[in-house]
Amino acid sequence: MRTFLTEANINDFIGKKVRFFAPSADGNESYTGVAIIKGIDPSRHFPLDVEHIEGDNLSGAFFDSYYRDNGSRVFSYSDDDRYVSVEILK
Repeated sequence: MRTFLTEANINDFIGKKVRFFAPSADGNESYTGVAIIKGIDPSRHFPLDVEHIEGDNLSGAFFDSYYRDNGSRVFSYSDDDRYVSVEILK
C-alpha cells in the first residue's frame, strides 16, 4: 500500500527498503526508484539520507513548500507538487 512520505511518518520508514513514486509534469515519465531510508536531517534542503538501489535517487526529495497532509509537511521530488509516495518492499 502506498502512502505519502511526510515529516510525521518518516521514522516509520527508516531502515526500510522502499519503492518511491512521484508524478511528473504532463508528457514526462513519473519518477520512481528503490532505496533504503537511513535517516533524516530536517535542517538540510535535501533532508533524507538514503542508500540508493535503483531508478531515480530518493535523496533528491525535499519538503514541499505548500502541501501538507494532516498538518505535516509532505516530501516532493524535482518540483513542488510532485508528492512522494512510498511502499515498503522489505
